[in-house]
Amino acid sequence: TAAKGSLKLSESKLAMNTIRAYASPDAHVIYGAAYDDQLGDEMRVTVVATGLSRHGQRRTAPPLQVLRTGTDNTPINVPTVNNAVAGPGAIVTREQQMGVVGQQDYAGMAVPGVWRTNRTTAAAKVDALSSGGMDDFEIPAFLRKQAD
Repeated sequence: TAAKGSLKLSESKLAMNTIRAYASPDAHVIYGAAYDDQLGDEMRVTVVATGLSRHGQRRTAPPLQVLRTGTDNTPINVPTVNNAVAGPGAIVTREQQMGVVGQQDYAGMAVPGVWRTNRTTAAAKVDALSSGGMDDFEIPAFLRKQAD
């Protein structure tokens, strides 16, 4: 904390370098500045340290489970920093990132999605709706297009 007009960048760098010299190499240091014009030419440094009672322990993030949306809600394993497969600086493949065990089969993707759907079931739905007394304009357009 210092007066707004008197705090210099060199002074704030000196304070941060002093804090970093005393902090652990793996400490997460966040810097911020507050202004108090009553201090004049003085500067006050406040350090808040947390996690000191857990010497040697590291915080671990809880495992994250993400569900796919759609018809199949199979869990996806999302790797976190704590359960990474490789060490720092290692090359991680897309399969390791996404937790994919097997190879995906994309052979049927050459055909457009509209053509891959079962037209007989769509035609049956449209026939059932029209035989139930619905006019063509009352049947949803996506059902009519699927049946064509």
